[in-house]
Amino acid sequence: MLFIPLGLAALAWLATEIGAGDPAFALCVALVSLGSAPFVGDALARALPHRWSAVPDRALTVFHRLGAGWFNRFLSLIGWNALILRMRQPLQSPSDAVDYARSLRASAAGHSWGLILHLVFAVTALVTAGVPAALLILVPGLLLHAYPVILQLIGLHRLEPILAARR
Repeated sequence: MLFIPLGLAALAWLATEIGAGDPAFALCVALVSLGSAPFVGDALARALPHRWSAVPDRALTVFHRLGAGWFNRFLSLIGWNALILRMRQPLQSPSDAVDYARSLRASAAGHSWGLILHLVFAVTALVTAGVPAALLILVPGLLLHAYPVILQLIGLHRLEPILAARR
């Protein structure tokens, strides 16, 4: 966990040294956010109430309109989804759904953390270097973190009937 404060301190230092508008800084934000997300995800998911990951039915329509299906197809096309499925245990019984849901919550929490990092440093770039610099940090954050959070929430919504039957 020492990696996380060190990464944040390094980003803060880098923002002052090369500037938040430098493309190298945007790359570093992406790398730190991706690198820290797995370490933060599980602990954050355990700390947050389960209701925070509950997805109302109407949210699925919003997710669809935002292109979540297209993003999921893209991940399948490049082989990412197959890689993730190999890392997760298959659902063979209703009791497996609890572990699968925990995994989805941890992933959503980790990606939310990554998105927050992108948002904070995009605001920093906006204030110090302008709109183009902020977009250079924000757009990768949307692709690397916002859409994955949406996909995890969709997965949790699909698991909800199985989880509800177990209660």
